[in-house]
Amino acid sequence: MNNLSKTCLLFVGIAVMSNSSCDKDSLGSVKTSGFNSPFELALNGNMILSKEKKELIIKLNKITDSRCPPNLQCIWAGNVTTEVKLTAEDGSEAFAKLCLGECDKKFKTSDTSVISLNNTSYIVVLSEVRNSRTNKAVLLVKKK
Repeated sequence: MNNLSKTCLLFVGIAVMSNSSCDKDSLGSVKTSGFNSPFELALNGNMILSKEKKELIIKLNKITDSRCPPNLQCIWAGNVTTEVKLTAEDGSEAFAKLCLGECDKKFKTSDTSVISLNNTSYIVVLSEVRNSRTNKAVLLVKKK
């Protein structure tokens, strides 16, 4: 391989690597939002929720989607479940499992969960799960 080919290959490799590092959602980047406002969160992504200071971090840990695909006729509509982790400013953590569709009443999974951290209750609501190149969920967190 001549020097020109090696140089071209090097530039292509650098371009591919730098382009992939720009996809912040897939790398679990941290974004900010306020309480009572819906936000979109990619799988393994983090969101800082605050008013004046960093108060709560929410991370989308898992999405399990068994919904019937569009334009197909299924016997069961299915559901989509998510697992989120809430981390308070002091490092304490809590987990919530949220569900849309035909959810399991036995384990009390629903689209809404109340989580308590540091004597503060938060209401976490799952309103949508979008399947695209990366799975994303639309969430809303309120202080109770």
